[in-house]
Amino acid sequence: MSEIESKQERNRKYYDRVEVYEKLYAKSVDNVKFKRLLDRVKQPDNIMLAYRNIKGNKGSNTPSADGMTINNIKKLSPNEIILEVHRRLDWYKPEVTKRVYIPKPNGDKRPLGIPSIWDRLIQQAILQVLEPICEAKFNPHSYGFRPHRSAENAMADVAFKVNIQHYIYVVDVDIKSFFDEIDHNILLKLMWNMGIQDKKLLSIVKEMLKAKILHPDGTIEQATKGSPQGGVLSPLLANIYLNELDWWVSSQWETFKTRKDYTLKRANGTLDQSGKYRALRKSSNLKEMTIVRYADDFKIFTNTKESAEKILIAVIKWLYERLKLQVSPDKSGVTDLKKQSAEFLGFSFRITKKGKARNGKARFIMRSDVSEKAQATIKSKLADQIKAIQRASTSKRGMDEVLKYNSMVVGIHNYYHIATNVNANFQRMSLGLLRKMYNRLNRNNERDNFSRKGQYDGKDVRIKRYMKSKSMRYYMGYPIVPLSYVQHKSPMMLKKDYRHFDTIEDVHVKVEVVKLRNNAHYNNRRSIEYMDNRIARFIAQKGKCAVTGVLLYADEVTCHHIIPYHISNDDSYTNLVIVHEDIHRLIHATQGATIQRYLTKLKLNNKELTHVNKYRKKVGNDEIR
Repeated sequence: MSEIESKQERNRKYYDRVEVYEKLYAKSVDNVKFKRLLDRVKQPDNIMLAYRNIKGNKGSNTPSADGMTINNIKKLSPNEIILEVHRRLDWYKPEVTKRVYIPKPNGDKRPLGIPSIWDRLIQQAILQVLEPICEAKFNPHSYGFRPHRSAENAMADVAFKVNIQHYIYVVDVDIKSFFDEIDHNILLKLMWNMGIQDKKLLSIVKEMLKAKILHPDGTIEQATKGSPQGGVLSPLLANIYLNELDWWVSSQWETFKTRKDYTLKRANGTLDQSGKYRALRKSSNLKEMTIVRYADDFKIFTNTKESAEKILIAVIKWLYERLKLQVSPDKSGVTDLKKQSAEFLGFSFRITKKGKARNGKARFIMRSDVSEKAQATIKSKLADQIKAIQRASTSKRGMDEVLKYNSMVVGIHNYYHIATNVNANFQRMSLGLLRKMYNRLNRNNERDNFSRKGQYDGKDVRIKRYMKSKSMRYYMGYPIVPLSYVQHKSPMMLKKDYRHFDTIEDVHVKVEVVKLRNNAHYNNRRSIEYMDNRIARFIAQKGKCAVTGVLLYADEVTCHHIIPYHISNDDSYTNLVIVHEDIHRLIHATQGATIQRYLTKLKLNNKELTHVNKYRKKVGNDEIR
């Protein structure tokens, strides 16, 4: 699961949307037709959750054509946000989308569309309602931009198809400018067929797709097709569009319906369809095929070269006739994994011999590497970061750049460690990077700047495991994580028994959060940022007072600004703490009699009094002796 997905999973708990989304999912499994979804989109809790989700995205601080960011709306009250979203949805017309171009590793540029902050908020509110409905309809072999799914799960599926099902031919189909070529009418029909049959909501989605685009040269264009990358709703719409392909490929073999039911149920609850496949091989001319897809990047696996070549032609024809999508011929083709490698999600993989032959038959297994293109990108980014360390104007800036370098390496390891040959790949790359570090970080011949000597302060727990490495180097005494110190980990298949949405486990916290949230919608004296972080703090503290550790009920809760709001103007999460209302009064009390009254009432121990004094000092009050 990606970091963004895990945050969104947690955020659902804050606004009690878990059961709502579970019910939508269950109804979608039962093929219910949804007629009044817009009412769910406009629910206050759904809008509040949408705000929480988009404010956590890095893109929330990126201005669109109107120059507005999340900072322009976070000072508004919850009521003001909710009423504005309702007003816009009643007669929806999206604002102009800003077009920007992001450089790609191959030198090309990827076009991104940045909707206005209000449109992003509305798209997020719609996404939250549509996602559970669509999840029930999506194919199990689709992994991109879906909850609880990742590139690791996709690569595990690839390994299963090669190692267990013995599919050694890969059909690779590259769709030309997929996001720019999505046909709006086809997309809306696919949504209708999924059960999303609220005409008002569909018309809003259509208006979003048709939003005007502001190009860098100042020209404005009316969109007639495509779904801009960068839009909150775009990944879900892309999955809806290609879901038809997933199920078409599946229907040719995996889910092909036979007159006789050969399916058996295993002891662990999974289905055994091997009997059906044996029967199909004997009595039909069907071509074995199965797909693994991550967004618009997909591979189709089969067992013979003849089948692979026919599948390639059929898929290209199907994509054009059904979805009006064209394919890049020079980037599409058939790969025999015994002869050459295929690339997928930054990995290259092929089949190699394993051990000695048994009974006259050679044994084969899939081996994977970090792809050459991915290696070049990694090396370039880390080299640039080494330059940033060298160019730092102060020691503190240098340390910050080292921390960033370490974060980059840890992130690279966490993604690519599922490659079989990851250690060998990174060993080769690390030699050049070490040489670059030695040349750039030994300033003025001061060899102690970059050396094997240093110490670990234990603060960054992510790098603790790297301290055993003999390749560890230090910059001004601080450890630099070695790229070469990585161990292969087998990719994990998607778990079959996960809950689609997790609930708050603590019953007390759940009940009191509901009360806090219900008050939040009608409190016009506070900003939405304050109200949202107030709930987040209460859950993070498990409903307990930060000073006494006692469980609090909603009517006892006070959210204290560590640095007073009239000084800091800061409603951020880090500036808030949940305390009992009497503790809050004691923090701000200045009269001796008042202080003594609350000390007598609360009976604080030394540790608790130390906490109170810490907060009193921050607000400018004297410590209590």
